[in-house]
Amino acid sequence: MISDGWLTKAETARRLGISERGLERLVAKGEGPAVRYRPRTGNRPEPLYRERDVDNMAPHTRTEVMRPGDPRLPRPEVPAVATVPTYDLRPLASAFEALAGAILTRFPTPPPTVKQWLTPGEASAYLGLSEGLIRRLIRAGRLPFARDGHFYKVSRASCDSIDVVTQLSELKQTTQALRAAVAGRKNGQ
Repeated sequence: MISDGWLTKAETARRLGISERGLERLVAKGEGPAVRYRPRTGNRPEPLYRERDVDNMAPHTRTEVMRPGDPRLPRPEVPAVATVPTYDLRPLASAFEALAGAILTRFPTPPPTVKQWLTPGEASAYLGLSEGLIRRLIRAGRLPFARDGHFYKVSRASCDSIDVVTQLSELKQTTQALRAAVAGRKNGQ
């Protein structure tokens, strides 16, 4: 409390049981206590409220808030909980196991589907080679393929039957011969 009967905003709000923002709203509507401003160096002036006005307002503005568990709150009637009978399901366990076994034998799980046509990426993973090498083998005609729109597709059977070492050596010889031919053209031979 400031001397000579004036209170700060925080003290006034606490006495009235409202927030500081609520106090500002009361003052703006003209329903709050008398206010004066105390100058402060380098800061905005601090509002001070007349203590006598605050004490006269306190019984009128304070609203009582009841907390959970307050004995004055009405207690809701809780219906009695019906007891649920419990059953021992252990004797049925063997019957359920037999039923599950019969279902599994009657409807076996289908074998996993194996793709017959592979993309170059899938063929590279299947053969353990790089995708670029698979594409070079396709372009060189060393790996049979089919077109699916704009995409190459390689059959799984051709991947299984390819002799990678032989194809790579032949591809290397073909590549070297092509490079030599291109180099000969550049040199004018």
